Amino acid sequence: MTNPNAHDIKVLNGLIETTLDSADGYREAADQTQDPHYRTLFERRAGERRQVVEDLSAAVRGLGGDP
Repeated sequence: MTNPNAHDIKVLNGLIETTLDSADGYREAADQTQDPHYRTLFERRAGERRQVVEDLSAAVRGLGGDP
C-alpha cells in the first residue's frame, strides 16, 4: 500500500537534505575563519540548521516516513 503522505514526505526529505548542506557549509565556514565573531556566528547558524533538520525529521516520522 502506498503512503498517502508520500509527496509531503518527499518534499520534507528534500528540505532536510538542503538544510543539512547548509549546516555543513556554516560549519566549514566556522572552521576556516580566523575571526572569532564570525566563528561564533557561523557556529550558531549551523546549530540552528541542525535544529531545523530535527524538526523536519520529526514531521516526516509523523507522516509515517523515514527521514
